[in-house]
Amino acid sequence: MTRHVPELSLKAFTQGDAAARGAFSDALMAGLQDYGFVILKDHDVPVALLDAAYGMAERVFALDEAEKRRHAAGLRGYTPFGTEHAKD
Repeated sequence: MTRHVPELSLKAFTQGDAAARGAFSDALMAGLQDYGFVILKDHDVPVALLDAAYGMAERVFALDEAEKRRHAAGLRGYTPFGTEHAKD
């Protein structure tokens, strides 16, 4: 069985009726529980802003391990591989 990260339309929540908003919320929760993230489409975030954010993330992960560990701060900041312990 092939599993896929949920792809959700923000318009289903912002422009949908109560049933559509409920289905969106349920799918969002399932995606976060199963994968830790979802794919969100039909939003107004400019592509240039998304590209800039991805560029910043790439620069952070390109830092050497010692520098990244300086920014490790529990549930915020950098989390080194193998140190995160999610509930259950």
